[in-house]
Amino acid sequence: IHINEMTSQSEQFAPGSILAFFSALEKGKADAACRACWNESTGSSNCFNNTLAGLLVPNTNNPRAAWWTYRYYNLSTKDRVESSATLPEIVSFASLSSDSPQTVQILLGYFGDAGAVPKNVQLTLKNLPSVTFLSSRKKVNVEILRIPNSGENVLGQTELVSETEKDIDTSGSIAIDISKFNLKEAYIVKIF
Repeated sequence: IHINEMTSQSEQFAPGSILAFFSALEKGKADAACRACWNESTGSSNCFNNTLAGLLVPNTNNPRAAWWTYRYYNLSTKDRVESSATLPEIVSFASLSSDSPQTVQILLGYFGDAGAVPKNVQLTLKNLPSVTFLSSRKKVNVEILRIPNSGENVLGQTELVSETEKDIDTSGSIAIDISKFNLKEAYIVKIF
């Protein structure tokens, strides 16, 4: 099954919505999918302006939030491990990071109706000692990055939310809180 056009015009730049599309494609077992191109607020199409269907800003090729979302999703496709969310409007992808050896990466997206309110989310990572490079560790470093829903604007880099150290509990787990997770945003949580 090949999906020739993925994302809607209204959601084309929204990180949380893009991740929801990827999650649906994976659950539906699509073999391939392509990003759709659409008109932007200027009225011009991002189909033929060398912006990777709007992932980059026209004429400057600077990245948008959507570009960062695709980048981190791509980094999550290798060495994926099971993840799930108890809230139906949150999607998650957990893996060993492809660009940072000895780093666990969790990618989260919040999608839904325009009237949705910010969520306080608790992320629980279980069975950490089964990860080879964490097997003898009692503490881990946790870095949280945010991809805001910045639309057509340039997003030069992801936003650092926090860097902390967490104790691994006796069951091999840690809990991470993300406050005020806004609709259509995405977060990257790195454990190393």
